[in-house]
Parts: sequence; C-alpha cells; structure tokens
Amino acid sequence: MAVYPMKHGMPNQLFAGCCYTAVFNLLDFAAGVVPLTKVNEKDEEELRSYPEIDPWDRLIKSDSKDCVGLPVGVQIAVPPYREELGLRLLKDIEANRERKADDEVY
Repeated sequence: MAVYPMKHGMPNQLFAGCCYTAVFNLLDFAAGVVPLTKVNEKDEEELRSYPEIDPWDRLIKSDSKDCVGLPVGVQIAVPPYREELGLRLLKDIEANRERKADDEVY
C-alpha cells in the first residue's frame, strides 16, 4: 500500500492498513527506509481520481490532501541475520535515486 506521509493521529485510524508490516516486527526482521522523491503538484492533482471504494480509501484520500513537498520513501525488510543485504538494498536504491531527477518517481 502506498500512501503519502500520514498526519499526526492518522495511523490510529488506519491501523488495518499498517498491519501487514507488523509481521516483520513479530519475526524480528530488520527494516529500513530510504526517501525516493517528494509529493508534487501532479500527485495532488491525481489524488482527485483516487478511488473511494471503502472507508479506508476515503480516509487515505482525505488525509493525503495538502502534502506537496513531503517525502515519499520505500521500506525494505530482511530476515534475521541478513542485515547486510538490507543495507545493500537501501544503498543501491539510494544510489539509483541520486541518478534520477528530483521530481521523477520510479
């Protein structure tokens, strides 16, 4: 699930959308995050056509307004004792990001 950075208090309302990451904590996986780009005006405009199929979609859509300039990142998780792989993945993602234009999204 890709969403903009959430405002304070919003994760409490979207707990079901975040539960898929809880398994990584339960299994003691290492995780890391690296920023890729920032929300821009085009993203805000495309938000208007975001589907509103269920209450979660409506909540995400309403919370995602006025986010221009906020970071958009990717999170990776690796099994125990594979931390070096996770760091390598983050390093590769970051190196590739630096070759892209600031407003380009993968």
